[in-house]
Amino acid sequence: MLAGPMPPPEMGANGTCLCVEPHPPFSHPARPPQCFFFDLGLNVGDSTVAFFDLNHNDPHFPHFPCIFHKASSYVGACTKTATAARQILGDVTLPALRERGLEPRDCHVVGVEMLGKYSSPLSAVAANLSSAGRSVEFLLERAATTCEANLSYSLSKFATDGLLPAAGLGRAKHRVRSVNVLRLLMERTQPQDFVVMKMDLEGHEYHLIPCLASSRRARTLIDQLFVEEHGLMNWAEYYKLENAYKVLRPHMLINTRWP
Repeated sequence: MLAGPMPPPEMGANGTCLCVEPHPPFSHPARPPQCFFFDLGLNVGDSTVAFFDLNHNDPHFPHFPCIFHKASSYVGACTKTATAARQILGDVTLPALRERGLEPRDCHVVGVEMLGKYSSPLSAVAANLSSAGRSVEFLLERAATTCEANLSYSLSKFATDGLLPAAGLGRAKHRVRSVNVLRLLMERTQPQDFVVMKMDLEGHEYHLIPCLASSRRARTLIDQLFVEEHGLMNWAEYYKLENAYKVLRPHMLINTRWP
């Protein structure tokens, strides 16, 4: 009897992403310390725009980029959350940046967004920020997770089932290429950098945060972690997440009340 096809090395037998520690060496040239903002779950880019506007200099904030939401109710909700995000970052992140002689405009933003409906607005946001001299890198229609693979997802099942393999899932309506957040972090940052990470991953934080905690290298690269938690999945997942926070807290500030 012939065995079935072997799963890719970054996929588990059940078709979900494993927690993959990137193995290739990441040799970085010597350089002065830099700052990074990883925006995982960009939506329309309101958190990124809020990060760059911590000095309250943009008269168009928060209406840009929230105006890209078509329904007025979503515009209002986006405006509220963007303003709250700027308040949190202003209270917590801005003083830490200035202690290092940095301003938000000095930082590089790496953003990831899974949903294709936001690609056009995010391209406009990236162009607007770049024209203003800001450094942005948006990975669009990519899922922020713990492996590199072609995955499918169902929005109604995402928080409980996670990201699933592209083949053989009749109920999955969308396909996306994933990006390994640990690799993204290790490729772009160095230990002397100041790194802020925001997660709004519709439940996938229950998988990604324990993976970050398990990596000795990755957990030493982040200075501030902001998380929007999406409710209790089950008690096992809850304790797994809480244990991951215990591992991470000696290395970074953690705020789980992202708006």
